[in-house]
Amino acid sequence: MIKGNQYLFKSIAIRKANISIFMLMLVLFMILTYFTPKPAVADNDYYVPSDYPTIQSAINAAFAAGGGIVHVSAGTYYENIFLMNGVILNGEGDNVTTISGNGQGSSGHCH
Repeated sequence: MIKGNQYLFKSIAIRKANISIFMLMLVLFMILTYFTPKPAVADNDYYVPSDYPTIQSAINAAFAAGGGIVHVSAGTYYENIFLMNGVILNGEGDNVTTISGNGQGSSGHCH
């Protein structure tokens, strides 16, 4: 009977140790997650055509700055664009802002 109780106490001690280790790891993970630097989110706005003559020039500037929103005024823009990660393209609305591919295939590509 004593050997059975010793096994039971060892089993309980091991479970408590496992739970303690798990809780310690969870707390460390939470601390590291909280204090890990987050990537900077660019909150830059780029306006076409008031700030940039073409949509692509505004996209390039936003991408170089780490991201941003390219706002395109109403009108038809005759250019081919290449949209890059971190850049949001925002027109004034449906049937108001149009990008035409200049007769050179597709008007846009995303990366």
